Amino acid sequence: MSQSYGRKIREIWHLVFRNVFLLVNLIIFAVVGLLFFFGDFKEGLFLGIIIFVSMIVGTAKDIQAWLALEKLNFLTAARVVRVNQDGTEEQVLPEEIQKEDSIKLALGDQIPCDGLLVSVSGLEVNEALITGESRSFSKTEGEMVLAGSIVTSGGGLMRARTTYEESRIAQMTAGIQNYSANPSPIQRSIKTVVRYAGYV
Repeated sequence: MSQSYGRKIREIWHLVFRNVFLLVNLIIFAVVGLLFFFGDFKEGLFLGIIIFVSMIVGTAKDIQAWLALEKLNFLTAARVVRVNQDGTEEQVLPEEIQKEDSIKLALGDQIPCDGLLVSVSGLEVNEALITGESRSFSKTEGEMVLAGSIVTSGGGLMRARTTYEESRIAQMTAGIQNYSANPSPIQRSIKTVVRYAGYV
């Protein structure tokens, strides 16, 4: 098992643990146990189903957000080829790109920032990460390309119009990184029931 795979498994288990072992869940589990103990099977089963659905919804929401963040984050780990004014090429991180830098595009590259195509050679890109559209599109000289798009055919040269931090993909990443695991509607309802039940 690779280190990366092991890390992903641990992260998923952490998300599951965080949604299952909530105080409100433990209280409901205790109530369900008491209902079964005293023979109220119908009520216990109903309450058990509610808390189970609540845990599934909360866990699924957290995992979905985490997977989206993982998909976006790998962009910052990849190096891109910058073409200097003297014609030399160097590999740089997306965060090092400045406006007006020339970026070389090749098959399999993920575009690191929004930019204008200066030259192309059979260039096609897939913008699924940005637009959700699964098919690739041909691009011609003078067209704009968006950060996060993947080169699926050909190659070209683009001039950066934004830095990575200013690109749409970076804004999407920041939005997901700021994601907070808010309780699901079911969890909020259960918490309300438990809170008011304490006064009965």
